[in-house]
Amino acid sequence: MNKQIITIILGLFLMASLVVAVGLGINKDVSIDSIYKDKIEAINNDSIERGDITCDNLEGILTGSETCSQKMWKGDYQLGEVSVSATKCNLFNKTLNEFNETSGECLEWVALKDDKIIEEITKQQEKKLEEIAKTIIKREGEVNKKQIDDAGIITLKER
Repeated sequence: MNKQIITIILGLFLMASLVVAVGLGINKDVSIDSIYKDKIEAINNDSIERGDITCDNLEGILTGSETCSQKMWKGDYQLGEVSVSATKCNLFNKTLNEFNETSGECLEWVALKDDKIIEEITKQQEKKLEEIAKTIIKREGEVNKKQIDDAGIITLKER
């Protein structure tokens, strides 16, 4: 009897832990300069969240144009989406022209591994967040514009 109760309690505890772990998601550290970090954090009090990485179909015949992307947001503030190439050339056909210049084409494309895609997405997220912070800083510098009060309704009249 006691073993059954302990087993039930442990089972409930494990299920609750799984629900909490799934709800929290996977944390990711993105490194940016402190001045940019402060500007992004000042947007609102929410954490930066991201959706799952979505990739083009990486099964079958690959063309080299396949991408993976991930959206980011901070509360209601959309931080945009970053995209990276999801393939690399595995077999390259090199040709040498009359000017000794090498050119060629890819004969076989292969899909990148998940960890490489995540690494490349993270690099793009760093760039995107810095770009957003730079835009915020630029807008703050434009505060000194002159404004003349003339807001209101426009009524149309015939001539």
